[in-house]
Amino acid sequence: MKHKGVAAVAALTILGGVLGGMISGWLFSSQAQAKNQIDTYADSVSARIFRLVDAQGNLRAALCFDKGTINPSLVMLDKSGNIRAYLSVSEAGPSLVFRDQNNKARLGIRFEENGVSSINCLDGQGQALVSIIADGAAGGSKIAFSDKHGEPRVGLGMLSGDAPGLVLRNEKGKPQIAVFSHQGYGPGLFVHDSDGTPRMAYTNRGPAEASRGADKALN
Repeated sequence: MKHKGVAAVAALTILGGVLGGMISGWLFSSQAQAKNQIDTYADSVSARIFRLVDAQGNLRAALCFDKGTINPSLVMLDKSGNIRAYLSVSEAGPSLVFRDQNNKARLGIRFEENGVSSINCLDGQGQALVSIIADGAAGGSKIAFSDKHGEPRVGLGMLSGDAPGLVLRNEKGKPQIAVFSHQGYGPGLFVHDSDGTPRMAYTNRGPAEASRGADKALN
């Protein structure tokens, strides 16, 4: 703002000096005076939304509810106004999502009330490339690697809850090769056809028993 006249400048200078002295006196009051001051801070503040803005007045974070829901959420934005981090709690459970500069979700962490927790790494199109899933109720866990179409192609984890193994799948998601150690059938290598049906099995239980064991563990 442009000020006209020496008087206006002088008035502002005097006012600034007075305010500066008042602020300095308040900030640097003695310890004895500070102890005698009455604490006027509120014990709690209630509202439906809290906004955090930067020096330019741009919204950088908000504590609010998801639109049209009763789900509380914390949203953090970059200087361009893009959402970069999003923490929310819904009826299904809490979740945390990180987005890139194009506002695309790239990393998601979720815990569901049914005991399943997961971490998903996504590409720019929203397809999960790597997923880590832990199922507390079933007692199993796995790491899945997917192709660019979102189809799981490699799985490493616990099959049927008690069989550690590695599974390679085709573009249709059907198992092709499985290597694992099953509690009832022992260790084995299984080869499947394009439809996922076991065709070859190498285990100490014999081909027929191994095929049934592979089918049970993978389904």
